[in-house]
Amino acid sequence: MAASTLSYDNVMSSGSPDPSTGSVVVLGCQYQLPQDYAAYMKDVQSRIWCTYRKNFKAISGSQITCDAGWGCCVRSGQMLLAQAIVSKQLGRGWRWSPTKEDPVYMKVLSLFLDTSASDYSLHLIALQGVDLGRPLGTWFGPNNVAQAFKKLAVHDTWNQLVVHVAMDMLVVMDDIVAECRQPHRCAHDIEVTLEPSTSSSSSTASHDHIVTMQLHMRKNTQASNNQKMPSPTDNTRSILLLIPLRLGQDHFNMQYSEGLKACFDLPQCVGIIGGKPRHALWFFGYKGDHLVFFDPHTTQQTLRPADLCHIPDASYHCHTPGYIRINEMDPSVAVVTDSNILYGSVSSLN
Repeated sequence: MAASTLSYDNVMSSGSPDPSTGSVVVLGCQYQLPQDYAAYMKDVQSRIWCTYRKNFKAISGSQITCDAGWGCCVRSGQMLLAQAIVSKQLGRGWRWSPTKEDPVYMKVLSLFLDTSASDYSLHLIALQGVDLGRPLGTWFGPNNVAQAFKKLAVHDTWNQLVVHVAMDMLVVMDDIVAECRQPHRCAHDIEVTLEPSTSSSSSTASHDHIVTMQLHMRKNTQASNNQKMPSPTDNTRSILLLIPLRLGQDHFNMQYSEGLKACFDLPQCVGIIGGKPRHALWFFGYKGDHLVFFDPHTTQQTLRPADLCHIPDASYHCHTPGYIRINEMDPSVAVVTDSNILYGSVSSLN
């Protein structure tokens, strides 16, 4: 392993906050700066950073060997899903070490390598996107990524996730609980269609009206900073709940800013896919009126590890997060939570 992490310079926000003072929240964990600065940065550097990659093996049915220019939303989704799996398999309190290998973490990371053999690779997500009306090499929206995850999770026998996408902004809790209690069924082969589908799934982010929501959930004490989230039992499986929303029309409506920040206070939160038009980011915290994010718009060389138990992983960790003012972000987002079981109801976000 390399002993240093990478950073990027294309931070989008003007007037970024002082990162050394004040309060910052990262996925349910609050830090008071400057006294908690080292712990804050360790938390940030432990998140998996997925970026554009080049020189990977061509995606099936194409000559595409780099996703620069079209894969940013896919990479943002990979970061979010990676966080969900890290929390499930290692716990929210797990921290990455550049000098110590963790076999479970290596297995998590191997799920996102740029090869069709990896469960949540760019290759398989792109191929699933074809069935959703997204030709290979074209930009995905958050809803497209969510639908691809839902299809691919069926084949993930290790995590046995239930991926539920809240279509039309409707979350039916009884349906979700019933899904979690169904045994995991896995097909042996992933079926993909290389011709664009004539039908397209409805995208909640395309609605012109403003829809507001609030998710009330029982706090999962087992998802605390130092404990591992429960593994699936005979009765329940873990759920990844993706809620595509549009919090404004042409611009983000600031009346939703406090509700949006409150999502990051939940221990079940694994982040938000958002950003600016055609410039997707993974948001995983907030500091004042800024959101904290990782930006996938850095092109790195594809890794081809000979041994999946010893992946050179420095390029999957970023030293410095980005910050963006909430009023600068696009109103179309996908809010995502995970839990062994969710309890609550849906009403207006306020």
